[in-house]
Amino acid sequence: LPVYHLNFVYRLKNVRDYESAGASTPGLLLPYFVPTAHHPVPGPKGRDFDGVFVGHYEPDERYPSIAALRAAGIRVKIHGTGWGGCPELGDERRLITAARGEQYSEVVSSAHFALSFYSKLNSDTYTRRVFELPAMATVLVSTRTPEMNELFADGTEAILFSDAAELVDRVRWLLAEPGRAEAIAAAGFARCWASGYDVDSRMRALVDTLRSAL
Repeated sequence: LPVYHLNFVYRLKNVRDYESAGASTPGLLLPYFVPTAHHPVPGPKGRDFDGVFVGHYEPDERYPSIAALRAAGIRVKIHGTGWGGCPELGDERRLITAARGEQYSEVVSSAHFALSFYSKLNSDTYTRRVFELPAMATVLVSTRTPEMNELFADGTEAILFSDAAELVDRVRWLLAEPGRAEAIAAAGFARCWASGYDVDSRMRALVDTLRSAL
């Protein structure tokens, strides 16, 4: 790492990791959405599900959070890998499939909201899905962190929560008023483009940084 002029990392934590390893000038390159892959796909019947989670299984808060929503009568569909390791799901484990390519956008677009959880194994405080999901014009419902408070306006561009109880309360609020979810989804979609969360904007910023530094 010390032999490079610049190093770019995924997380704020990684900046400190790289500095401790002797890297000079570590910079933060946030993840992004790819417009050709992550975009709204209106279905013939509109929104079929209340919510969806697309992601891998970890034995953390993701399944208890989904279970809390379901116990409250909120319909949440799961897509992803590794869910065979979640014994609480019982026979449903065999029915869960990954959603890749265009199906990813189709699945997310079929729900009023899409959940995002962060990997404890990776020390995440955001993930690429927090940019992909609102870019599909579906409400992002995500774990609250200081970084997320900077990326999206809570309650108007996304819904953030700290625990399962707050998650249930906020999703009930989201779904209670007709049109509320669509308004927040539209605002989150607009924020993604206005703030340059797309891959082209990220790469333009990267090139500008390289030109300035080198």
